[in-house]
Amino acid sequence: MQSKMHGILYRMENNVISNSEFECIEYGGTRYPIRYVCFWNMNVRIATISLEKSLFDEETGLPTSREAESIDETLFYFVQDKEIFLPKHEFLQLLEKQVV
Repeated sequence: MQSKMHGILYRMENNVISNSEFECIEYGGTRYPIRYVCFWNMNVRIATISLEKSLFDEETGLPTSREAESIDETLFYFVQDKEIFLPKHEFLQLLEKQVV
């Protein structure tokens, strides 16, 4: 199955939509985009603030489930939803500015 997100064609396998740089994971019935980048000589996964909000309880700051905790452990950083699809060079510049 294939899906189109922000003009990029993705392949659907096991609830993960992916191409070489992006994937989309499903949590709580919603799909969230994830981006793979090489940053600080590491291959890392960057997610959106929307996913972060669904993974953690707003009042306690704790993960909403074991699944949420497992997902969070695979992620390096969260960006604003609109930033996840920036061109690669702009995205890496953004990370350099925000990640200290």
